[in-house]
Amino acid sequence: PMDDPILRESFVSFDTRRQLVTIGNRDVRLTPIEARIMRLLMERKGDVVETHFMIEEIWGYTTDNISSLLKTHIHNLRRKLAVDPSAPDLIRTIPSVGYMLEVPQLPKAAGQ
Repeated sequence: PMDDPILRESFVSFDTRRQLVTIGNRDVRLTPIEARIMRLLMERKGDVVETHFMIEEIWGYTTDNISSLLKTHIHNLRRKLAVDPSAPDLIRTIPSVGYMLEVPQLPKAAGQ
């Protein structure tokens, strides 16, 4: 169990207990599987989380069918988290390896 159920990275926070992501001022409710994916990515932000590791952590076993299921959940999660349709996704695919969370830093206001 974590002492602080809130994971934060720049303008994105994730309440692990409520399965709620806040992006700026917008709240996004996640499904249980999406929440598990988000937690893995946020706990390892900036690092590639390998596909087989994600599958093992989420489902407890691996098969070829599960890999396509993970891709579907990542697609749905990206759609929910989209900040700006013209901007890059927060979740980056590393081909043949896995996924990583890339949250850009907000520019600091003058004088800060």
